[in-house]
Amino acid sequence: MNQRQTTHHKKSGRLAFDGQWRRAMITGAKIASLAAALICAGVVPVHAAPKLAGNAAAGAERIYVHTAKSGDTFLKLAARYLFDPTNWAVLTKYNPKVDPFKIPIGYAIQIPVAAMRAEASGATVVSVRGQADVNGAKLTAGQRLNERDKLNTGDDGFVTIRLADGSTLTVQSKSAIELERTRRLANTSVGESVVKLERGRLETSVTKQNQAARYEVRTPTSNMGVRGTVFRAGSDAAGKKAFSEVIEGLVGVAAGIEAPAGGLALQSGFGSVVEAGKAPSEPVRLLPAPALPQIPGTQIRAAISVSFPVVEGATAYRAQVALDKTFQQLIGEVLVSRPVVEFTDLPDGELQLRVRAIDAAGLEGLDAATRVTISARPLPPKLNSPVAGGQVSVGETRFGWDASAGATAYRFQLAANEAFVPVLVDQAAIGTTSYAVNLTFGSSRFFWRVAAIGVDGQPRPFSEARDVVVRSSKLKITAVVGGSVSQLKWTGGNDETYQYEVSRREDFADVLRSRVTQQSALLLEGLSKGGYFVRVRVVGTGSTPGNIKNAGEWSDPRAIEVFGALL
Repeated sequence: MNQRQTTHHKKSGRLAFDGQWRRAMITGAKIASLAAALICAGVVPVHAAPKLAGNAAAGAERIYVHTAKSGDTFLKLAARYLFDPTNWAVLTKYNPKVDPFKIPIGYAIQIPVAAMRAEASGATVVSVRGQADVNGAKLTAGQRLNERDKLNTGDDGFVTIRLADGSTLTVQSKSAIELERTRRLANTSVGESVVKLERGRLETSVTKQNQAARYEVRTPTSNMGVRGTVFRAGSDAAGKKAFSEVIEGLVGVAAGIEAPAGGLALQSGFGSVVEAGKAPSEPVRLLPAPALPQIPGTQIRAAISVSFPVVEGATAYRAQVALDKTFQQLIGEVLVSRPVVEFTDLPDGELQLRVRAIDAAGLEGLDAATRVTISARPLPPKLNSPVAGGQVSVGETRFGWDASAGATAYRFQLAANEAFVPVLVDQAAIGTTSYAVNLTFGSSRFFWRVAAIGVDGQPRPFSEARDVVVRSSKLKITAVVGGSVSQLKWTGGNDETYQYEVSRREDFADVLRSRVTQQSALLLEGLSKGGYFVRVRVVGTGSTPGNIKNAGEWSDPRAIEVFGALL
């Protein structure tokens, strides 16, 4: 064998393969046909074979870039990445200058995403607050979610989930979403996520995406595609209108199920509305952030009320409270028509408050945020006795309340008015849940309240004030004589209510008349000639008239004589 023949035989295997490689070079149309054939054959599901053309956000073909390593070949890469591992020839179309058998280390190999294999990646629940469920079952933090799972939040529900690529999605109250697609390109960290927002609102922070990634939010009337951004999406309950608001980055917005690449390019600080059967509205600049005041110091009540200047063009405002600065752990939300927002029952600790204005089209503007520090625990105890408006006798009265979680002691105050100025009794460091006071003061009505004391030794806010009425042991009845006895009187308070009884017998076994009155006098009328007994007691005050349950002691019976029929 001569040298030329020897050389030919040494290269024959390589030349033969080179020939197969060249003959196997196919057009993009043939690739699409191959993909379609594989779908029909059941090799790959339809939703696993996205179109080659059209990146979700920018309109460019989705390309994954692999940095070549030692020993890489087109055959190995096809087996690693492609849904048809025998379709290595597709790589030659996108890398025509590369030797398929000896790829230079570090070379950027272009791989069309349309030919790549996608694997299920799911999502993880980061936080849950209030009412929230997945497929009808209660949702919990740390739970794993799968493709096609459906999430619902109630009036007080908030959920944040993390996708495989690190992007986060916060579903707000009264919302419903479906994780239509949660996948990752095989052997990569590149995500493919499609979220369907059926109603309500969501906010998403998308990890910076490369050209291969896909992230879409769909509503009944719109399709939004992004590549690394922070944006909000909303859909009305009827599915007739969708809202897109971009805080950072760029979002492609299209009507219906159109590819976002063919729609409106929405930049940071702008929003758009898509109504059913219409193209997206022209970009609208989002309303500016409200001028929120600083909330100084530590709030000792578990509630806040914040007022701020009107934002021109606003028809409403949305305010939210969260445990973290990223607002992924929402705990409360209000929608108001005036620039005043209030939250109650807030937890202790450092919280974050943010507020945004809403324009006439329903687009929500830029956020203003501020910090709120709450230290309200232990909460005020619940008062139990005496009851509100209850009556007690002159002398020692014991005031009682329920224990407050976390309290080390209690502070008791008593005053003659609701303003507690001056305070008649101010007793701190009470170690029990009751306190006795000798009520011998001049007023007939008092107000009392209790505060819990924390482990730091500082009293927390007082409970609501409760009134109590002090009555004498017995009322004393006096007669007013005018020819014949016709009227009885007794001394009482200005706002007291009384009950009197009239009987022929001193033990009142047969009561002829029983009445409740706010007059401290009794006109004897309608009685026939003869002897009678009358008694009276306090049964209420102006705030609780006629409360027989808390009635005072009966007066001593007063004997009267009617000498002629009183008409």
